[in-house]
Amino acid sequence: MGDLEDFLEKWPAHALGRVFAKSNACVINHKLVSLTEVETKIPNIVPKPKFLDTLEKKICSGLKNIQSDDRDLRFQVEQLTQSIKEEHDKFRYEADAKRLLISEINAMRMQFDESEGVSKQLQSKTNRQDDPVLLKIALEQARKAQSASEFEVVRLKAEYVNVMPKSQYDALWEENNKIKNDYDMKIKENEELNESLELLKNQLNEVMKQRDQSETTVQQLQRVSTPR
Repeated sequence: MGDLEDFLEKWPAHALGRVFAKSNACVINHKLVSLTEVETKIPNIVPKPKFLDTLEKKICSGLKNIQSDDRDLRFQVEQLTQSIKEEHDKFRYEADAKRLLISEINAMRMQFDESEGVSKQLQSKTNRQDDPVLLKIALEQARKAQSASEFEVVRLKAEYVNVMPKSQYDALWEENNKIKNDYDMKIKENEELNESLELLKNQLNEVMKQRDQSETTVQQLQRVSTPR
C-alpha cells in the first residue's frame, strides 16, 4: 500500500484526465461503499487510448464493407430468384404441353384400338362368311384409320417441337388482336369513304345535268334572240 501512495503522490495533479473523487463514498453494484483515503485518489476518468480510435475506425470500415457485400449478395439473390422463376415457368409450360400431347396421343391410340377392334370383328365375320368384298372394305378402312392416326401423331409431334412459352404466345395473341382491330377500323373507314365518294359522284352527276340543261337553255335563247 505504501508504494501505491508514493506513486500517487508523484503523479502531478494537473495530469490529463486525472480527477479525484470529491467524497469517500460511492455506489458500487447498487451499494453505497465507503472508500479509503488512498482509493479516493484513484482517477475515475482516464483518457481513451489511441488504439481504441484505430480499432473503432477498422470496425466501422469493416461494417461498411459487410453492408456493401450484403447489398451485392441481395442483388445476386434477386437475380438468381428471377432466373429460377423464369426457368420454372418455361419447364412448366413445356410440361403442360407434354401432358396435352400425351393425352391426345392416348385418345388417338384408343380411337385406333377401337377401329382396329371393329376391323378385326368385321374381318372375323367376313372370314366366317368367306366374303372377299367385305374383307377388302375392312382392310381399306383399317389402312385409312392407321394412316390418319400416323399423320395425326406426326402433326402433334411437330406442334410440340414448335411449342412456344405462354408469355410469347400471349404477346403474339395480343399483337394479333391489335392488328385485327386496326384492320377492322380501316375497313370501316374505307366503307365510309366509299359511301362519301358515291354521294359525291351522285352530286356531280346532278350538277353536270343542270349544267347541260343550262347550256341547252342558253343556246335556245341565243337562237331566239338572234336578229333576222
